[in-house]
Amino acid sequence: MPYTHKWNDDGVYIKYFDTLTTFDLVESNSLLVGKREFEVIKYIITDFSDITNVEVDDNDAALSTSFAEKVNPYNKHIKVALVSNNTYLQPLIKKYIEDTKNIIPHAEQELFSNITEAKIWINS
Repeated sequence: MPYTHKWNDDGVYIKYFDTLTTFDLVESNSLLVGKREFEVIKYIITDFSDITNVEVDDNDAALSTSFAEKVNPYNKHIKVALVSNNTYLQPLIKKYIEDTKNIIPHAEQELFSNITEAKIWINS
């Protein structure tokens, strides 16, 4: 399991490391839904900074967009900060953000190159 979830009262910090796969994305996201905490959190920080290998593609970005659309009714007010400086992963994240905003206009999602910028945005 190359990811961790750290929950607090206001949000969840998801950290991926090593190889990022479709299975890991699906499993990690699935663990969020169904938790009472998910319905009241204010933010998600998804940190891909320690990814060493990427085994995802455009299909996974579309899958993640579909997931966001399906879980949106459970909490419509989550700010999502995605952190990556990986040159292969960044365009996929940007596509995910753009596609998600097209189907969920109120979605607050941004890509950051480091965790410090992401935390500043989350707290703004």
